[in-house]
Amino acid sequence: MIATNMIKRVYVSETFQRRLADLLRSGGTASLIAGRAQAIIERATSRGIKDPRRLGRLTKRGEARIVNCLKYDLGRGYRLVAVLKNREFFVLFIGSHDECQRWLKRNQKVRPLGHDETVTELEVESGAREPEPGGVSLIHEPDEYEENLMRLIDDRILREVFSGLVGN
Repeated sequence: MIATNMIKRVYVSETFQRRLADLLRSGGTASLIAGRAQAIIERATSRGIKDPRRLGRLTKRGEARIVNCLKYDLGRGYRLVAVLKNREFFVLFIGSHDECQRWLKRNQKVRPLGHDETVTELEVESGAREPEPGGVSLIHEPDEYEENLMRLIDDRILREVFSGLVGN
């Protein structure tokens, strides 16, 4: 279980910074994905959200290969891998689903706190509070790919798929 204490410090790995810069330079979808990753980091540093699971949408299956690992779904098959330990939030990797799987496999036995590479500490605003209830939920942020798929589905397809549940 991941602790839900307020984030005290945020660290960003050199690998993450390099890959984020590459995505930003690429433009298009890659730039959009990079922006989503930057938004997660911004929420971690500017609001000091108590529950890191609310920084962005987590993947459905989570991640068990690294203790206290959080894997965020950035859309379009991209992921952000982070670790929370002792109120310190380590942003370690960003990439496609397959790139993240390879990175996690290579790093599953490594101490997950970025000790094996250079990390940059980001300042977390003091006095930051959890957003008020009733605000925008970050967990269920719509995914463009899923929205586009839903636009292609009409009543005829739904009736065919759910014919056993709904009378024609």
